[in-house]
Amino acid sequence: MAKIIKPLSARQIETVKPIEKDFYLYDGDNLRLKVTPANSKIWIYFFTWEGKQKKVTIGNYRKSSSGDVGYTLEYTIITLNNL
Repeated sequence: MAKIIKPLSARQIETVKPIEKDFYLYDGDNLRLKVTPANSKIWIYFFTWEGKQKKVTIGNYRKSSSGDVGYTLEYTIITLNNL
């Protein structure tokens, strides 16, 4: 049975503390938030292309709202499906 992942809330993202190395918070549907030691928070979309795992950086958390991320993610997925 697949594990259900709840989308991240703004509060969860803003209160996360960085550690010594990069780590990811999962937002569901292959969307992850990368947290770096410098406390940068970057949206990354992971997908499989021709049998290999690939990723697309969508943007910085502080410079983008969740609506922007959703729109950019949707556009990215449509573009990848048309290749």
